[in-house]
Amino acid sequence: MNPQTAAIFGAAIAAIVALSVALYNSWRQSKLEYEKWLRAREDQTDKEFRLAVADLTKKIVQGTHRIIWLAWKAKNEPTNLTEEDFIMYDKQMAEIFPDIVGSRIIVAALNQKVHIEITPFVRRLYALDEEVAKARILFRETPEKSTATLAACYDKTIKFDSELLVRVTDIVDLSRKES
Repeated sequence: MNPQTAAIFGAAIAAIVALSVALYNSWRQSKLEYEKWLRAREDQTDKEFRLAVADLTKKIVQGTHRIIWLAWKAKNEPTNLTEEDFIMYDKQMAEIFPDIVGSRIIVAALNQKVHIEITPFVRRLYALDEEVAKARILFRETPEKSTATLAACYDKTIKFDSELLVRVTDIVDLSRKES
C-alpha cells in the first residue's frame, strides 16, 4: 500500500470512528432525554394522584365534619337542635356528595387499587349520613329520641374521621413504595 492510499485509508477509518462516536453520543443523549422525560411524566402522574387522593379525602372529611357538628349539637345542646339545623346539614351534604363522586372517578382513573381501598370510607360516610337522615325523621315526631340517636353518631364519626386520616396516609405511602 502506498503512502497516499494509507493516508486515505487512515482518514476513512478516522472518519468512520468519529461518525460512530458521534452517532453513539447522539443515541446516548437521546436515551437520557427520553429517560428524563419518563421520570418527569411519572413525577407528574404521582403528583396528580396524590392531589386527587388529598382532594377526595378532604371532601370525605368535610362530610364527616358536617355530621360531627350536628351530632355535637345534639349531644351537648339538645334543646337547641332545630329543623333548620337539619335543613342546613342536608344542603351542605347535597353539595359535598357529587364532589365526592367526581373525586372518586379521578382517583380510580389514576390508581384503581387505591380507589378500592378508599371506597369503604365513602360507604361509611354514606351510612353515617343515613343515620342523620333517620334522626331527622325522628326529630319531627320525638325530638328527644332523635337527639339521642344523633348524639350517638358523634363518637362514631370522630372515630371514623381518625381512622380515615390514618388509613389514607398508609394507603398513599404504600402506593408510593409500590411505584
